Amino acid sequence: MKKFLFPLIILVTCFTTAQSTVLLGNLDISLEKETLVGDYSLTNLNVESSKVQIILHHKIAIKETLLNGQKISIKKTKEECYDCDIYEISLSKPITPSDTLHLKTKGSFKSYSNGKNKKDYKGEIVNNYGILRASEQSKWYPTFVGPNQMSSISNKTYYTYAIKASCTDCRNIYIGSGIPKSSGSTFESSIPTENIMLIAGDFDWQETDHAIYINIDQESTISYFDALFQSINSYYETTTAIKMPKKFTFAHLPSDNSSWGGFMTYPTIVNVNQKLAAKNLEGYLSHEVAHYLFGNVFKPKTNLYWLFLESFAEYYSYKYRLEYHPELMKRPYERLQKAQNFVRLDKVEHYHEITNGYRYLIGAFQLLAIEHLIGEEKMIAFTKALFLDRKDKQTNGYELLLKTLKNSGVDDKAINDIEEKIIKNFDLDTYTFVASKIKTTE
Repeated sequence: MKKFLFPLIILVTCFTTAQSTVLLGNLDISLEKETLVGDYSLTNLNVESSKVQIILHHKIAIKETLLNGQKISIKKTKEECYDCDIYEISLSKPITPSDTLHLKTKGSFKSYSNGKNKKDYKGEIVNNYGILRASEQSKWYPTFVGPNQMSSISNKTYYTYAIKASCTDCRNIYIGSGIPKSSGSTFESSIPTENIMLIAGDFDWQETDHAIYINIDQESTISYFDALFQSINSYYETTTAIKMPKKFTFAHLPSDNSSWGGFMTYPTIVNVNQKLAAKNLEGYLSHEVAHYLFGNVFKPKTNLYWLFLESFAEYYSYKYRLEYHPELMKRPYERLQKAQNFVRLDKVEHYHEITNGYRYLIGAFQLLAIEHLIGEEKMIAFTKALFLDRKDKQTNGYELLLKTLKNSGVDDKAINDIEEKIIKNFDLDTYTFVASKIKTTE
């Protein structure tokens, strides 16, 4: 198995550190009243513009806005934002990194314990069965953006932060990373991050050498996940030569949405199944751990955002399963035989056109097929170049994909085969090599 190096990771990290905004805040949570009250100060605002935007969940309102201690006007725009609101600040002169923007917010959330939250998803701020959950996608804290940045789904704010959280009816609170703490504690990160997870409520937690476990108390389950984390991390690290995290947070936060498995807000992996059983979770965990690579190290962009984010993560999960437990690929392969969500990537104009059925199944199999055609070494080189070597502002993901294949040493004939046999047509015979690997273990 070949390794490849990513010298640009150091440069990306240094750039991100220099550009990160500082978020200081006080957060008051009440499960009984179903409220979130925030008081935030933002500094080192690297926008240099007189017009900036603040994004918050649609159930959280900005009550007061100050710039360097002086009240300023802010208005809610009519711009489209899925389950969020966009506020705009217009000033007579540009905001500078030395300025301090102060926001006071108040919001609400719903509580469920009766099986009625069947449309639950990552972007919700919700109390399910006594535990409040809010990911970065829910915009529970203010996201700060400059002009002309709202058009990209991948647009996020990098923060170093210190947030003091209080909740009189919560046993524990978890924000961002590290161990959960009691009410009145401060949660800090000196490492810039675009992902700040909030978990608060009635839960226990346990820390091992491989993970921090939230709301999981069965020792046999924890031992199983420890071994799985170790195995998956080792495989991804060997394959990519990227140092994987020493420790994730794994939280079991049951949801009523039976068709949803969970999500990753690095370093937090959230499983939302009603019952957490070790059986059949290998595919789930290998997918979520892969999001450290595809979503954290690699930053998906363009109109093929969901292919680059989710299909690549599932592709690596497939690689892991084929390497260690090919029998676990039997179910995905059977689902592929019935797939009806084929998407022609060359026809995609907007990222929403890449459906769930495509991004979590067909797209991953297509990436396996491309690797089968060009070999793992060139596939790894292609992946590196696709995500890390972009020096242009190209937004057409398909053109970028073809250009990167060529620049990675893939010849014209192979690229033509990829286009005609894999991307533009859905032929099940293209994927029989997977069935061959499954059969060798039966």
